[in-house]
Amino acid sequence: MTNGDKIRTMTDDELANFVATYLQCEDCWLVNNCVNCGDMTCFDNILSWLRSPVEDSHGCPHRCYYCFAPNVLHRDRETFHANVAPRPEWVEGVSGNGGKGK
Repeated sequence: MTNGDKIRTMTDDELANFVATYLQCEDCWLVNNCVNCGDMTCFDNILSWLRSPVEDSHGCPHRCYYCFAPNVLHRDRETFHANVAPRPEWVEGVSGNGGKGK
């Protein structure tokens, strides 16, 4: 068994616990929705995210010939470029990270 195999066999609870244990709050993609970083709230937020439906509406309207994104995301090129929608709360997330590098 490989480390990847071990991770793929984890339950949602085990994976949420693993991520909450080893991921630093400032590196977490859910930090803007977390009330008490470092406690059980992290586990709850990660578990909720793991159990939420996949957001499949992100694409790009530019259709650059050299674009690698559809291949990396394992999506059909035409579907990727057809489903263009802004990410929810993207602006809030970016503006919330403004002072983190200082």
